[in-house]
Amino acid sequence: MALHNKSISGNFWGAVAVITGLAAVITGIGVIMTLQGLRPERITTYYLYMAWLVVIMPGLFTLLRGRDDRNAAIAFSVLSFFNATTSISMWQRNIIGPWLLA
Repeated sequence: MALHNKSISGNFWGAVAVITGLAAVITGIGVIMTLQGLRPERITTYYLYMAWLVVIMPGLFTLLRGRDDRNAAIAFSVLSFFNATTSISMWQRNIIGPWLLA
């Protein structure tokens, strides 16, 4: 969108909402399973990563005050790339959650 100088579409905002919601649900499941005794290897790092994934996209939206211009598209694309690499890093380090320990 930024390369074509287009504003951010509603489809993108929907994807941001879905990704944030899924990260929140997975974090909630992780909390429930941790309370039941299933714990990931690096519990502090796991919850820090998950808090990052839940908070950062809505946080950037708030910081940009809902802008949907080219600069906002660039900021969201950089953040989306960073979130993808964070998720890959969690997988590579086996910080993937307590449900795989069962």
